[in-house]
Amino acid sequence: MRFGQGLWPNAFRCGMMTSCQLASYDSFRDLIVATTRIHDDHPDLHLSASFLAALVATTLCSPIDVIKTQLMGSSSKHGILHVMKDLTATEGMRWVFRGWTPSFVLLGPQTMATLILLEEHKRLYRDFKEKTGTQKIPL
Repeated sequence: MRFGQGLWPNAFRCGMMTSCQLASYDSFRDLIVATTRIHDDHPDLHLSASFLAALVATTLCSPIDVIKTQLMGSSSKHGILHVMKDLTATEGMRWVFRGWTPSFVLLGPQTMATLILLEEHKRLYRDFKEKTGTQKIPL
């Protein structure tokens, strides 16, 4: 087995996971603020939006995760399309969500903690800017 086998699918999965988490979190946060009486700095807002973002990111990245695992564990040099064709032939479309639950058990709390800490960091940064009276921090 080669050292870098599956490197690109893994990098692609990581990029997709991060973009799914951030984009869906912002969308859910805005939607919750617009449709409920929860204001923007309420902890329940961040908890709910981050939980929903974890669901979206896990669901959208599940097929990528399965393909990445197949490519990394394979001794052959088949491409992504060949792996998808083989998986569909042997399992039907069920392969798309293989391992979703363990993935969510791992990614759910990690996504929630990351996004809640991001909100706290943004709040602390805004407070710092207000106290110092600066709009831009010089480089």
